[in-house]
Amino acid sequence: MPRVDFYLLKSDSPNERLIFSCRLAEKAYDNNSRLYIHMDNQQEAEALNKTLWTFRQNSFIPHQLYNPAQKDDFDTPILIGYGAIPAIQSSVVLNLSNGTPRCFDDFERILEVIPSDETSKKLARMRYKHYRECNYTLETHNIG
Repeated sequence: MPRVDFYLLKSDSPNERLIFSCRLAEKAYDNNSRLYIHMDNQQEAEALNKTLWTFRQNSFIPHQLYNPAQKDDFDTPILIGYGAIPAIQSSVVLNLSNGTPRCFDDFERILEVIPSDETSKKLARMRYKHYRECNYTLETHNIG
């Protein structure tokens, strides 16, 4: 049964959310975990892709954008995608989409990064309820 970690940011800045997400991706990579990052759309996926290259000087986090038209094996430890969640081997999913995903039974951990604006918090509450209905272990972390 997956564990879900909600990271509640004090900021509502989209850039702060991207930077914190990059830190989570770096931690997953350092722990040898395969990570799938789920975004709402291609534009957001490309923004995160760019931020992963630039967020910390001297940092290298191997990643790539998921393209369902490619027939790659996706050996990259970190994959960024949107739309339908691909059938990939990954132990952790970082859900940065606003939607409520299906039950993520295939993953060990699910990460959610929540900005402080009311719309984001309302959507996060809906996802929290969904995960609770899936009987997942839920943890909340206030990031200050």
